[in-house]
Amino acid sequence: MSLKNHYDPNVYQQFESGLKNASDKHMTARIAFGALYAYFKSNQGTRFGIDFWESKLEDHIEDMHA
Repeated sequence: MSLKNHYDPNVYQQFESGLKNASDKHMTARIAFGALYAYFKSNQGTRFGIDFWESKLEDHIEDMHA
């Protein structure tokens, strides 16, 4: 959405309501980085969402490579 310049704060609100129950079963650094990118590019979401995805990225940082 953020790449196509479609900004809908309701999407981020609904998405964040499920973060508390999110599992690490299929979590990767790429997913966490993509979520952080979308949060910063779109300027949507809350501080809770940013903190959540930064934490997940730190937890899975060993998967990051260039």
